[in-house]
Amino acid sequence: GQQVVVENRAGASGQIGLELLKNATPDGYTIAVGQGGNLVVAPHIYKKLPYDTLKDFTPIALIATNYQAVVANPNAPFKTAAEMIAWAKANPGKLTMATNGEGGWAHITFEKLAAMGGFKFLHVPYKGVTQIVTDVIGGQVQVATSAYTSVSPHVQAGRVRLIAVTNPVRVPNRPDLPIFSDAVPGYDMRGWFGYIAPAGTPREIIRRLNNEVNRAMQQRDIAEK
Repeated sequence: GQQVVVENRAGASGQIGLELLKNATPDGYTIAVGQGGNLVVAPHIYKKLPYDTLKDFTPIALIATNYQAVVANPNAPFKTAAEMIAWAKANPGKLTMATNGEGGWAHITFEKLAAMGGFKFLHVPYKGVTQIVTDVIGGQVQVATSAYTSVSPHVQAGRVRLIAVTNPVRVPNRPDLPIFSDAVPGYDMRGWFGYIAPAGTPREIIRRLNNEVNRAMQQRDIAEK
């Protein structure tokens, strides 16, 4: 029964948005979407963060798990995961890969692939997916790592080439999507998203939000989206 205003605050793999949440009034009227990259990974790789995951936020509810996709310029000298890895091994450090930020989930996803696949690459961090896709299409960078939902329209339109996704097994509703674990056995990088509130938000408000989010997630149209 409340109007919801979505305010996108891009940058630093979500850290800017989470800092705003940390400083918001803990009354349940300001919440945010956090994810594994900025809530779990970031505290281990940044010397200084504008928030403390365990002290500054209260979890509300899990809303989605996802997987990343690696897409390439259509003219890149490789079409599959195995070919990309082989090219990167033959050209150490020359594979350019874009993500939405240094140390973010997408970056760690590709770092793990490089470690397990035995190749090196050059990371090119951006502030947002829109510019990433533009530069992959234009050939300024060869590949990009992002959530599949962010790049799928461009894949379907043929503007970028899908190399593979990071789910360890074939996706049930998209069995046509190639997976990296075929080329790198054991590779698995799935992420998650969930709603969080500022620390100090009353327990009864958290419980109400949790109930409403979970109820919404059970609705068929929302689940399908």
